[in-house]
Amino acid sequence: MPYDIPILLLIFKRPDLTQLVFDRVREIQPQQLFISADGARSHKEGETELVAQTRQIFDQVDWDCEVHTLYRDQNLGCRRAVSGGINWFFDHVEQGIILEEDCVPDPSFFQFTKEMLEKYKDHDEVMSISGLNLIQNQFSDLPTSYLYTKFVFYWGWATWRSAWKKMDVDMKRFPEFVEKNYISRLLSDKDAQKYIIQKFHETHTKQNDSWAYAWFYNCILHNGLAIVPKNNLIENVGFGDQATHTKIPEKAFQTKSKALTFPLVAPQKIEAAPYKVAHQFFYAGHKSRFLLTVNRVFPKKFVRWVGNLLGK
Repeated sequence: MPYDIPILLLIFKRPDLTQLVFDRVREIQPQQLFISADGARSHKEGETELVAQTRQIFDQVDWDCEVHTLYRDQNLGCRRAVSGGINWFFDHVEQGIILEEDCVPDPSFFQFTKEMLEKYKDHDEVMSISGLNLIQNQFSDLPTSYLYTKFVFYWGWATWRSAWKKMDVDMKRFPEFVEKNYISRLLSDKDAQKYIIQKFHETHTKQNDSWAYAWFYNCILHNGLAIVPKNNLIENVGFGDQATHTKIPEKAFQTKSKALTFPLVAPQKIEAAPYKVAHQFFYAGHKSRFLLTVNRVFPKKFVRWVGNLLGK
């Protein structure tokens, strides 16, 4: 039976990885497929050809499917290209899945997100459904199939138009966010709070090109919850020199996927997991306790060198 949840693929210049994601999507034959692609950078030799090869993969659609494309001629960069692509997606659909070109979902991801989108569509406090769980080994005894957390992951996820409408990529309320200490909704660890606030500050002031930190900030600002599966359902196959952010191949082991079993077992209450869980997610995905201490004591360049040395 064709899959009736719309899917958005965010692509750029890695045809080999995009093919892996496409092959997994093809298995479920979605009725609607949206492809948003940033343009090549003129100063990068060979990038125009790679961008074209990546887009050609979608000529392989061989099932009954509405294919919508947003192929940009100019390079907008990560923040504008991704947030603009998701805006375009939700101009057309009420709910859907967002996958990047290096995030290969386990087949059970599609049934999981479909059930979650339907079950929580009228719960405004739930803003995101993640496929990623970087610490799945720590949840082997969890009696439910998923949990709720303030921590947001965005390698393979789903949401609704109503939630995405709360997204402000320019983070205009960031001064209020800092003044009212909204970061305390997420974490109690003061060093971890400072680290995340610094990342949000860099995003707000456009020192980085991240759309993801802006989305994370908006979810905390609106006191939103994310659903995270017991098992990791997304394998990031993009670690390496060609990646924008995930440049350390040794960290790929964190994203090995494992299928969920059905029927799903829901938590009894819709409430965030304790701070302890958010801290575990933070240490797995951002900084270890050791690097937080280094971050506080030493200059930024030294911190970056140590982080690269340790693979964090």
